[in-house]
Amino acid sequence: MSLQENETIKTICSKLRKDMIDYIADGDEDYTIEQVDECMSLLNSYLDQLDKISTKEAGMAIVKETVLALNQLNETCEHALIETGQREDIAEILILASKIKGFNETEEDITEDWREW
Repeated sequence: MSLQENETIKTICSKLRKDMIDYIADGDEDYTIEQVDECMSLLNSYLDQLDKISTKEAGMAIVKETVLALNQLNETCEHALIETGQREDIAEILILASKIKGFNETEEDITEDWREW
């Protein structure tokens, strides 16, 4: 089973996207649906790439690349796209997927070295 098909990851991704879209629907326009889609695309790409590798070193390189891309996206939204709730969901997705691959423990925040959100 691919990481994108993992039920827990699917649930978190779905919640994350809904929460981001709900924020826009509430009349707050600090970011667009296209930026939400870009965020989800970055996460899906992370999951796809992680599926294809077998070493922790390669996995951590993908984590770093994804976190830096999310930092850049969030900066274009004046840091409004990824706030506390979204940060927790995104970190959980990245950490859980890497744990499923056997690269880290659940308690280990593998994003914090590069994360600005």
